[in-house]
Amino acid sequence: MSQQERLTFFANALRKQIGEADYGKWISRLEFACDDKARQLELVAPNPLIKRWVVHNYLSLFRDIVRSKGFDLQGEEWEVKVRQKSGVVKATTRPVKQTAPTVSSVGPQRVFSDNQNLSREWNFDSFIEGSSNKFALTTARDIANKGVIDANPVVFYSLSGMGKSHLVQSIIKHRLALGVKNIAYVRSERYFREMFQSITNHDDQFSVFYRKLDLLIIDDIQFFAGKHRTQDEFFHTFNSLYERGKQMVFTCDTFPKGMKDIDIRISSRFGMGISVSIEPPDLETRMAILQTKAYSNNFELSDDCAQYMAEIVKSNVRELEGALGNVVARARFHNRKIDIGIIKEALSDLIAQVERSITLIQIQKVVSDYYHIKLADMLSPSKSRSFTRPRQMAMLLAKELTNKSLPEIGNEFGGRDHSTVIYAIQKMREQMRHDQTVYNDYRNLERVLLG
Repeated sequence: MSQQERLTFFANALRKQIGEADYGKWISRLEFACDDKARQLELVAPNPLIKRWVVHNYLSLFRDIVRSKGFDLQGEEWEVKVRQKSGVVKATTRPVKQTAPTVSSVGPQRVFSDNQNLSREWNFDSFIEGSSNKFALTTARDIANKGVIDANPVVFYSLSGMGKSHLVQSIIKHRLALGVKNIAYVRSERYFREMFQSITNHDDQFSVFYRKLDLLIIDDIQFFAGKHRTQDEFFHTFNSLYERGKQMVFTCDTFPKGMKDIDIRISSRFGMGISVSIEPPDLETRMAILQTKAYSNNFELSDDCAQYMAEIVKSNVRELEGALGNVVARARFHNRKIDIGIIKEALSDLIAQVERSITLIQIQKVVSDYYHIKLADMLSPSKSRSFTRPRQMAMLLAKELTNKSLPEIGNEFGGRDHSTVIYAIQKMREQMRHDQTVYNDYRNLERVLLG
């Protein structure tokens, strides 16, 4: 059997075992090579995230396929090796050409939408998937591939720095790469300025442009709050696009129907589609983000170093990348590799702030005050619902905002074991996905604790 026949057999066997979707997501991005002399099948991953994933999830399957009769090794013992591609592979995008039409009027020529001003680094390949954003990423990819999905509108919401803009810009880039032209991405403040200029110049081209789109994405719609003329224009644009069956995607920093100073007509229309929450990244996702970003900067970041940093910075992706930027800059200046020592030097102020800022007793007191119960009731054995929810909320906040282990958290909550803490965390995360009141409680408490 030739090398190519072996590789074809290997690929087909993998497709059959793991399915086309996972094959396309993970395996198709590997390079395969057979080395008959070394009796080795080598798989080359483009970045550390994919390497770690396939080694953890598929290495044993790779070996089983290589040992199978169909691989035709004639009794020879072969090794399967997975390595990371040498050199640096940066996230790149195809150049984005301006696709929105220009409109002449009194004054200088204007361009509606921000299609031209997209981040060079943001695309689906550079977005790190985790449990906190998996549904949001799947929804965004669905829109990017299809243009229109059953849910309309789609609203991505989260606190700042969680990746909302990254996702929606990835949608626009993908649609542009497919050759779709009648689409627009615009930030809310840009939308407001353009609308105001249109009113000042006594022309209707602003309305005409937005109401004839096939896909409209507006970032940070919370800034429409209190701008009643803008909301009125947006309301009519929304109706026009919805009636024509055109997809709309928005982002905001809170649950859309809970935004203040937004016309009830608009908030009710958000409920016609789906609202997708993006939660703070978990430890594993934060580690993957750090390692991928470090790799793009020509640095290796070990699992120990990535975990150390991920346990320090927990709030959002933007702060995580900012912290890594400080570490990389210091490592370059001193011509050193990244290790725990240089991380401590670069992030000394942040580490000191984290160590002195949030304690378990502080969390317990803040949560008790918020729910108007006594601290002793939270720590008591009582299973009354009025005490259980605050207790479970405090446990979740303790897990997210401190470096305490599960047994340590349980011990400080009336001597409960770690399995009780795990149950409390899982229960609260599940309720946050389905109960807006619980979600708002978490965000309010988080803001108080983080200052």
